[in-house]
This record gives sequence, C-alpha cells and structure tokens, in this order.
Amino acid sequence: MNARYLEELGYGLGATSIDGDVVRLFLGENEKYAKRVARHTQDGNELLFRTVDGLLDGFAKKNKKARRRALAEV
Repeated sequence: MNARYLEELGYGLGATSIDGDVVRLFLGENEKYAKRVARHTQDGNELLFRTVDGLLDGFAKKNKKARRRALAEV
C-alpha cells in the first residue's frame, strides 16, 4: 500500500514482485523520483494536530455545558 501511494505521488515505483526488469525500471527513473522527493515539504502534521485539538476543545465545551445543566437541575 505504501509503495502504491509513493508511486501515485511520483516518489517511487510499486510492484507486486521484484525482478531485474523492475529494478532496471526503477533505477532508470531514479532521477525523476529524487527531484519529486526534493520538492516535498512536511509540516510535522501540524494541520492534523490543530484539527484534533479543535475537535477535543469542542467536545470539552459541550461536556462542560452538559455538566452545568445537570448541576442546575439538582
């Protein structure tokens, strides 16, 4: 699965088996793959963390409101 994803991004080659022809094909495209990988940027998953933090904050606020309502009913 990882190999297919890397191939889709243009970073490498996915194959169901490895033989001389596959290795030669990969090596023949190596410069192209290297250029693509060099353009890759990584943000350290910052977007993911911000999204998860936002969801957790939302859940916490809803939980806090529910607790206040429950206490007011007592």
